[in-house]
Amino acid sequence: MYNFYLVESFFENDTKYYRINISPKNPSGNSVTGELIIEDKTFLVSRASLSINDDALLFFDHFSFNLQYKSIDGINLLIEEEYIYHTKDGKDKYAYGSSSIAYDSLNVNLPISPKFMRRGVSVLSDSAKEKSQDFWKKVRPVSLKEQEISFITTQDSVREWESSIEFLERKDSIINHTDIWDVTLSGMQFINRKKGTNYYLGSLLQSIRPFQVGGYRQALVGSFSKKWTKANRLDVGGEINYGFRNRSIKGFADVSYTLQPKRFGSFSVRGGDDFAMLNQYESIQGTFSRSNYLQKLFYGIGGSYELLNGVMLSGDIDYATFRSIGQIELAPWSDQFFGELNIPEGFRGYQQLVADVLLTIIPFQKYEMTQREKLLLGSKWPSFNIRYKKGIKPLGSSDVNYDFLELNVRQEIPLSTLGESKFELFTGSFLNDREIRIADNKFFRGSDRFFFSDPLRSFQYLGPTLNTTNTYFQGHYLHQFNGALVNKIPLIKKLKLTSLAGAGGLLLDDNNYRHTEIYAGLSKTFRIRTQLFKVTAVYVSSENSETGFDGGVKVGLDFYNSFTKKWSY
Repeated sequence: MYNFYLVESFFENDTKYYRINISPKNPSGNSVTGELIIEDKTFLVSRASLSINDDALLFFDHFSFNLQYKSIDGINLLIEEEYIYHTKDGKDKYAYGSSSIAYDSLNVNLPISPKFMRRGVSVLSDSAKEKSQDFWKKVRPVSLKEQEISFITTQDSVREWESSIEFLERKDSIINHTDIWDVTLSGMQFINRKKGTNYYLGSLLQSIRPFQVGGYRQALVGSFSKKWTKANRLDVGGEINYGFRNRSIKGFADVSYTLQPKRFGSFSVRGGDDFAMLNQYESIQGTFSRSNYLQKLFYGIGGSYELLNGVMLSGDIDYATFRSIGQIELAPWSDQFFGELNIPEGFRGYQQLVADVLLTIIPFQKYEMTQREKLLLGSKWPSFNIRYKKGIKPLGSSDVNYDFLELNVRQEIPLSTLGESKFELFTGSFLNDREIRIADNKFFRGSDRFFFSDPLRSFQYLGPTLNTTNTYFQGHYLHQFNGALVNKIPLIKKLKLTSLAGAGGLLLDDNNYRHTEIYAGLSKTFRIRTQLFKVTAVYVSSENSETGFDGGVKVGLDFYNSFTKKWSY
């Protein structure tokens, strides 16, 4: 990957060192440029000064770092880090920053409990944010420049002012002020930070539902939340809507309360009478076509709790009455737009009482614990989700009697300079299928004509949506090369494209059905202000036991989640 050049050799305290310049063989790749200081005989890295290739950066325009190491009992340990970075902020402005970290009192070969290594616990001290500048002057290993001290002093003053009651009341008054744009577009919000309350009322635009079942519906949307100082939280949300063509009122409400934030302990109650989708993850056309809808009157309760670190248990019990929308007068435009897909599913109304239990296991999950909350940091191991659903009869005149079990395994695998691999596997079956109704079938998303949907959850050339009550296996694999291939091609590498490839497969007991597909393509990342987007174009080739071979080009759009620091796929 790199070329190495010996620049010079020199002595420090009778120890000989080599200064070595490194440069990538592929200057446009995801690589670094700079120099290393190597100790003679031991070959330990003493210092490193490196810069990441600007073309490989997504958010930043420049990123470099300096590292310094120290050998303690034969173990090379990092003792100083410095990072320098900047990015464009607006049309003619740049934001510059640097971060320095120093370590001291390092000890090696200490006895560590195996439990500690399994849990990977890191505890954060909230009091660190409250320390004065006099405290930091004593412990800070690097002296600050006058300009930096002035900046910190100003920031501290701003932070103190922003946490004052007077400022919060002013800030609330700005948010709580309602203008024409709040009423028409964004919605009206009423915050009282002192009390921890937040009221929200949807805008006119959010209340207009022109493409609903039966035509236009007018809705009223709202929510309320309250957060206490111990991070306990109450959330209430819902809506009510009216359909003019069929003169019907629909709506729903949900209330949840978080009572143990450190264990993700919460419970909720919900209920409503509304139109529901048979398949929650459908193709774009199938999502809006009336064949994917039914009427649902429901009530339910649920809760979740972390039993052990990395072991989460959640459960729901719902009672619902389902009715076909065949008796509802549909809007004429929906027949013209959806055609055959607009024919509602015909079935006799029924009731169901269903218990749904989900056990999530993430081995060796890392986390940070604050005084009030637990922050998850992920794991290098796969996550396992075991779902069990039970249709309970005859309680509450329930008409369903089934037992459904599903196992889901997913993982993200970084492969250094070769990119990142992701896979997701599903397998399940109805252990008891005495009485299953249409809404409880296992559905598989139908494909869109030109749109490249999430390749870890759906297929690109499956055709219409499928459903089954038998055993199934569904698998998806995706590899993002992150420039490892394209950046080696002259001229093309200037376009800053990345490549991807993957495969998917579906096996059903129904008529020994099988579907497989492979795909490969290119992605282009771009930024609008601080939001990153990615356009993907792929060629897909598929083979199906019923329809044979098929293939074509698909185009997709993905968004970067700045909170999770991940793309959707």
